[in-house]
Amino acid sequence: MKRVVSIICLTACLFLSSCSEFLGRYGDSGWSGPPRGRGFQINGGDEYAYATACVLSMDVDGAAEMRFCNQDDEWSVWTVYADSNPWRIVYGNGEKTVLAEFRSADGLVRQLHDTIYFIDKSAPPGAAADDRWGASVSLSGDGMAFVAGAPGFRSGNLVSMGAAALSTRPAAASPDLLGDWTAMVFSAANVYTGEQRSSAEFGSSVALSGDGSMIIVGAPSDSLNYIDCGTSFLFPSGGLLTDGERKDSLSKAYQGYFGSSVSISYYGTRALVGAIGNDSYSQYGGRTYFYDYSGGIWSGETTLGIPSGLATGDNFGF
Repeated sequence: MKRVVSIICLTACLFLSSCSEFLGRYGDSGWSGPPRGRGFQINGGDEYAYATACVLSMDVDGAAEMRFCNQDDEWSVWTVYADSNPWRIVYGNGEKTVLAEFRSADGLVRQLHDTIYFIDKSAPPGAAADDRWGASVSLSGDGMAFVAGAPGFRSGNLVSMGAAALSTRPAAASPDLLGDWTAMVFSAANVYTGEQRSSAEFGSSVALSGDGSMIIVGAPSDSLNYIDCGTSFLFPSGGLLTDGERKDSLSKAYQGYFGSSVSISYYGTRALVGAIGNDSYSQYGGRTYFYDYSGGIWSGETTLGIPSGLATGDNFGF
């Protein structure tokens, strides 16, 4: 009986000794192996980032130092371990990976990584306060191009002259999200030759044909003919920014706001322009105008007045 008790006691002592050694190596009392990675995240685990500046957060045991790098880039210098660290991911739409290494006091290293999808939501180059980029937008049928208007764009001392931007993406871009968009900005200064019009609000309305071949831009507050008479410009998307053809309403109404709304057919062969202030039928009743495109020339003007049931002040064509 004594021998059995002795064996049990010896076994218990060996077990406790093993537990003590295990806790000494892996328990809360210390860690002598490589750092244990409980967590490493970019911006708290967000799926998307809209700015390159971000915050890395860490939850790693046994780390004395840490360093980071963007994928395929050089490592930062080793710094004292902390729970968070400011970082800047590489600019450009798409998935971004950040690598992290954590080093223990005895030189053992553990590597972790995290990914985030970067989307650039900034305005085109040269954008400024009160430009109102995005006041009007239009997307091509295949989603590979879009036009955005900025009726508040300032050109020199000319306020609210307006601008628009055609943005395109490569055919091989990822279909699930934004690829690398390339913006081409054209302001009213490109199309107003020698007759710079302040407050034209070029870009108040925009439309891109479904096949992406033609663009129409409205400038409803253009006052070349009469105050706020308005105008519109038609551009081939692959042409020069100065290739826009100006289209004025034949009626050239005072405060007609021709160009307050625009639309264009899928293949860019017919355009529609609204003039909400035209009062040929009734005060501010509004009108719409159709144009046809053939052989590189926009021609004809078919007008549509107020349909039955609408009245003065309805702003038909808004």
